[in-house]
Amino acid sequence: MKKRYIIILGAWVSWQLMTFNMFAQASDKNEKIDYTFEEIQLRAPWAVSDNVSGLAYYQFQDYASVGGFYNSESGDYRNYNSAENLFNFGVATQAYRKVKKLLFYGDFTYKYDTKKNQTWLGNYIPDFTTNPMLDSIPGKVLSESYDMSGKIAYALTNKTALGIGISYHTATMAKRTDGRNSNVYSSICIKPGVTHKTANFTTGLNFNYKYDVDRVTYDFIGDLTGKNIYYMEGLFFMAKSGITSATILKRGYFFNLLGGAFQLDYNNNNLEWFNELEMNYGKLNNYEGIFLTKKYSREELLNYHYGGSIKFLGNSSNHFIKFNLNSNERASNYIINNYEQVPGEIKSWEYYEKGSVLRYMTSIKELDAAYRFCYKKTDWKYNFNLTAGFNRMINEKTYKIFPETYNQHFNINTLYFEGRKYFYPQQKNIIELEAGVAFSKGSDEGNSLNSESSGNLGMLQLNKRLLEIDYQYRNASRTNINVGARYRHLLNPDKNYALEFCMKYHKIVAKNKQKRSFLSLSTSYVF
Repeated sequence: MKKRYIIILGAWVSWQLMTFNMFAQASDKNEKIDYTFEEIQLRAPWAVSDNVSGLAYYQFQDYASVGGFYNSESGDYRNYNSAENLFNFGVATQAYRKVKKLLFYGDFTYKYDTKKNQTWLGNYIPDFTTNPMLDSIPGKVLSESYDMSGKIAYALTNKTALGIGISYHTATMAKRTDGRNSNVYSSICIKPGVTHKTANFTTGLNFNYKYDVDRVTYDFIGDLTGKNIYYMEGLFFMAKSGITSATILKRGYFFNLLGGAFQLDYNNNNLEWFNELEMNYGKLNNYEGIFLTKKYSREELLNYHYGGSIKFLGNSSNHFIKFNLNSNERASNYIINNYEQVPGEIKSWEYYEKGSVLRYMTSIKELDAAYRFCYKKTDWKYNFNLTAGFNRMINEKTYKIFPETYNQHFNINTLYFEGRKYFYPQQKNIIELEAGVAFSKGSDEGNSLNSESSGNLGMLQLNKRLLEIDYQYRNASRTNINVGARYRHLLNPDKNYALEFCMKYHKIVAKNKQKRSFLSLSTSYVF
């Protein structure tokens, strides 16, 4: 029943936005046939910022698409919690629509995933928590998800605009082999914001709230005996317990995040310089037990983000520069519980939290800078474009169980290039060919684990095999190669209706000769 309501709501929102676009086609210009959502986001950095109110100042024509997609991946270059191979398919729609002082954006996506020989995946989102409950048995995992989001920006005056962005995601996942984990995941995010314009400068401020829930149930039907459930604590230190035909285990992960962002934008006709500084603080509480009354762990998250972009639109070429800095800190605390009688009750007992111990800390810092040169025929019609960029990621992890301390550290540097060439045969067609390559250099001579240890871990064990797989996967020097093609055919020159087909192929080749391939196919109707 819940899925039916989600599908109906998503379809209704999408249809309303599409209908708006159909009624607005009479005033559209020929340039709209060259629109893509990627290009819109490059030219309107407020579109991908946390503050949607800034969209009220742009004058793009209405634009929408609806279509389907298929993705697959396979190969031996994969992490411990990645499937041997997987594929998914689905439908997606998105649209921009402006009505006087109001700008609307909406999207809806349905996706169905099939993962084969999946192991060590206890949550719908991998690495959602540092304290998951896992199993090691390969099996088939099926999942389906629904994503929808909406943005509204309103120009209150010529200088002030208000906006709000809301996104909702829900998904289910189930494994078909014992131990069978079934997951029900949902997430909602709300971002209200305001902007004020003074001459060429626009300042903005927004608030972020996010709430995620992943409810997990492990059960055992009895296809084979001798299986275990593992309780992860970070850096692959874990405890295990056996499961039987009577085993039913439940976990609930509840994540709350609060934060905000400040924006400063300079816009002078064809030159725009956008800046955004964001900070968020979150808590993830992990509960276990049939009624989820015993707190297993608590994680605290703190992240900072700076995003900057410079856009210059020239007569014969466009130039885009993007710069991003990210800092993500996470601390995991083991909870000390005591099973006590409920005050005033004779036969009621509950777990009460008596304290916590810091066990695991992670720090991930990332820098990314890129430049794109676009040589154009007209304002939106390109001849070709070239992109070059650099990415650096710094990873630090520390696990403590008194008096032992373990840590891991590695850096990854990536240099990437991409080019696209456009062809316009018979004035009704657009053919786009793209190719790119990225070279990543890891800390090849580093150690997967550094320790100051006496070896006394109590009930905990270090899974060295998973530790090495994860370290080699994340830290491996590798080459990424991608090629792609897009074909758009204009169906109605007067209204700019078009049909589009896309294909992309991506291959990773690691230094140890492991490989993984990705294929993506999609088709859409744009208008």
